[in-house]
Amino acid sequence: MGEEGQEETWFDEKYPKDKGAVAAWCAAFVSNLLMRQDEKFRKTYGLSKFDSVRAAELTVVGNQIVTTEDFNDAIKSKKQNRQANVQELLSKVEQGDIVFKKSSKRSSKIGHVGMFAGFETNDKDEVTHFKIFGGNQDDSLNITRYPIELFGGANRVQADLLTKEEWETISALSVRDQGRTR
Repeated sequence: MGEEGQEETWFDEKYPKDKGAVAAWCAAFVSNLLMRQDEKFRKTYGLSKFDSVRAAELTVVGNQIVTTEDFNDAIKSKKQNRQANVQELLSKVEQGDIVFKKSSKRSSKIGHVGMFAGFETNDKDEVTHFKIFGGNQDDSLNITRYPIELFGGANRVQADLLTKEEWETISALSVRDQGRTR
């Protein structure tokens, strides 16, 4: 039993408060947007899937625009072609696409998910960072920038998950440097 009169749930078992554990909720945030706007997602996944969703599980939602494998291949291409290959892939990604962040530069494992909020370039017009609007970024909802080497792919859904007005509000947020995700 949890607190007096309350029964423990799977959540309490997986994330015990006495150990300071906090759930990873980036995928829950994106799933909530999907269920709010996309009837097909609600019918396919329903609330039971929402209860257990993880970032990697969302890689099957929508149409893949850029896969982790495609991006890794572009990064590993010959130096003279690398930037052009990366730029070509990334040019397909649009604001509002679901984007994935790899757990590390050497891994293809997806560890984080959110909504694409833009790229940053250096003075040579080379993409250096990608920005995610999402939850569980330093345990808050914000826009955070990540090194481009951690880009893990992008998917597009048919529904607009955020309105134009919501994106205008979000665009006014300051961008944070990479924070901790759980």
